[in-house]
Amino acid sequence: MFRKKVSCLLLAAICSLSLASNMSASGDGSSAAEPKPTVLNSNGQTVTGDVYDTNKSVQEEVYSTNTVVVTPVKDVETSPEPSPTPKPIVDEIGSITNISVVMDNKPLNIRTIQVNGRYYAAISDLAYYLNVYYKADVKTKTVNIDRTKKTTLKGAEKFIKKTGSLELVKIQPGQYNFKMDNLDTLLESYIYMGKSYVPIRYVMEMFDKKIEYISAKNIISISKMDNPVIGTVNGVPLYKNEYDFFYNSQSKSVTQSTPKENLASELKNLKQKAFDYIVEEALIKINMPKSQSELKAGDYEEINTYINRMVSGYGGIEKFRGVLSEDKVSFYQFVQYVKSNYVSSKYLNALVENVKSSDEQLQKYYEDNKKSFVQPETIKAKHILFMTRDQATGEDYPKEKMEEIEKKAKEVLKSIRDGADFDDLMDKHGEDPGARQMPEGYTFSRGEMVKEFEDSAFSMKVGEVSELVKTVWGYHIIKVIEKTPEKQLLLSDIKEDIRPDLDEKAKNDYLVDLLAKWKKASNVKNNMK
Repeated sequence: MFRKKVSCLLLAAICSLSLASNMSASGDGSSAAEPKPTVLNSNGQTVTGDVYDTNKSVQEEVYSTNTVVVTPVKDVETSPEPSPTPKPIVDEIGSITNISVVMDNKPLNIRTIQVNGRYYAAISDLAYYLNVYYKADVKTKTVNIDRTKKTTLKGAEKFIKKTGSLELVKIQPGQYNFKMDNLDTLLESYIYMGKSYVPIRYVMEMFDKKIEYISAKNIISISKMDNPVIGTVNGVPLYKNEYDFFYNSQSKSVTQSTPKENLASELKNLKQKAFDYIVEEALIKINMPKSQSELKAGDYEEINTYINRMVSGYGGIEKFRGVLSEDKVSFYQFVQYVKSNYVSSKYLNALVENVKSSDEQLQKYYEDNKKSFVQPETIKAKHILFMTRDQATGEDYPKEKMEEIEKKAKEVLKSIRDGADFDDLMDKHGEDPGARQMPEGYTFSRGEMVKEFEDSAFSMKVGEVSELVKTVWGYHIIKVIEKTPEKQLLLSDIKEDIRPDLDEKAKNDYLVDLLAKWKKASNVKNNMK
């Protein structure tokens, strides 16, 4: 859908190819950064998990089974407009955890909820600590996280965790679709205390952060993902994660399909192709006018439709994440790839919009492939079929019935020889169901009919009636209506048929030459060994 048919740019398809080879793979989307579910305390009791710090917060609330909870003001994204026919929302069970979250060595005072071994935090808290803006649309039930803007939140709620405590709580499935910069993230969410809780891991992936679980300290540690510069194009850095996205998704299939003695060489070639690809991507972006990189609502809709169709094709977001993880690719990397490929393709398509093949190219292609443009000899023929096969079972009739059918066919043939009208007898005795839709006869060339029927028809003259011809279907009496000899087609006959393919080749050749010129005029550095 978003393909660029240009030399190494064909590598843009490798993620999809890798996914296709793993269609049956599945994954649960779990992470090493997510510890196993916490158990109740030593007494088997459900106890209070969070207490507001009265020294740091403007209000004090205690969440426990013995305390009346004062519900805080709800986030805007959890206040949908009343619906005349609301769907019932089924409560689920989660647990407020005692785990600590640290980002860039700084503790985050946020509540975390564990659901099926995965950790969630309020989107409002995460947005505050990441210093990004988000906006909820109640009508469309959409939350869009905008990385280009800073947060307008005054501060995240602050909590004190009690060691060893845990509280089981009722939660509800989230009703909002979360986007990042207008792109679907497919984040599953839950509602608790009027707030939308989203998976910490997947949110952090969108901000190029890695997550580690330090079991000895019961801490989820969030830090900036290591992403070294592996080269430059005219001073523009090329990052390793861009390279890894393409190399990793192909290296596994290359390793599995290449003989051991050739593996080192093939992987070396793949490394060069992956590097060349990100160089070409960089060149496209460097030369792209700003107006071409700006996407409209319709563009985002098209990209999101493609993303959701891919996810649906793999059985849902969890399985899709699992397939991607086999190639060490995150879902958000895939989303960014789709967007980048879409933008680049849109720009390249605009560049070649008016590029077409010339008359000279058409003429040369015709001369080079003249033997391919020959209209074969054709025959138009009618036939009377006497079937010798039971249509219900697909089996041949018994010998006695076969003999009766042959006798009847000979009698009809004698009537034709004696002057009876072929068409009348065909209407009366013919058992070919297709003949009624083709009353003027079948037109065919060699290789389109069963051999016995074809050999007989091509050996006859126009107007001639055959002897009985036996095929797997039965006995045929064939009459040739028309014969058209083989003909060499002229360029004028096939010009419009071959032009689309030659136009496509002309566009591709133009882009290949253009990228080569850009690359030749650029300063490309490869820091990889």
